[in-house]
Amino acid sequence: GGGGGGGDGPSQSVAAWNMALRARLQCGDRAGAVRLYGEMRSAALEPASGVVAPRPATDTLNTLLAGFGGSGDGGAAGRPPPSEWRWLLSDMGKLGVAPDRFTLATLLRLQTDLRRTRDVWRWGRGRRVRRDARTWHHLIEAYIEFGKPGAAPRLLGAMAADGARHGWGWHASGARSNNLYLRSLLVAGGAAPPPPVS
Repeated sequence: GGGGGGGDGPSQSVAAWNMALRARLQCGDRAGAVRLYGEMRSAALEPASGVVAPRPATDTLNTLLAGFGGSGDGGAAGRPPPSEWRWLLSDMGKLGVAPDRFTLATLLRLQTDLRRTRDVWRWGRGRRVRRDARTWHHLIEAYIEFGKPGAAPRLLGAMAADGARHGWGWHASGARSNNLYLRSLLVAGGAAPPPPVS
């Protein structure tokens, strides 16, 4: 286990524990990652347990979410069922851990249909997660993948406006945005109005 020992040394560093979680997941040791996380969770939610471990942070939950969910590549059929990772969202609430852009991007990538993708987008908005180019791209990719490619130009326009409003702008992601626009045309099999340039 990763617990044991007191003081402010490595056993108390959430970054070190997150690295240990990531290493276990990369080696395919999901059970070991769950045990290690369980110590962090117990220390935070059950102080009387005497477990010495740092409190889980947003990066902790993101590490587990990405590790359990995989890359999300290979299409909807290759994505894990929600039962494998949804409990982490419940823990976020119990621990008072706020999601961030990486959380939102990972969740968008894991969805297997457009309805669930939209639900995740609304979930992020309800928690005031600041969107960026990566989160927008995952949303747009879902519309293309799940049969609504005609929405891509409109969404790319909304993304450009959001980027201009928050300072990351179209230029930060121009090549990928253009690729998504071209993909949407190919999938739709016809022409669409060009995406706006900011």
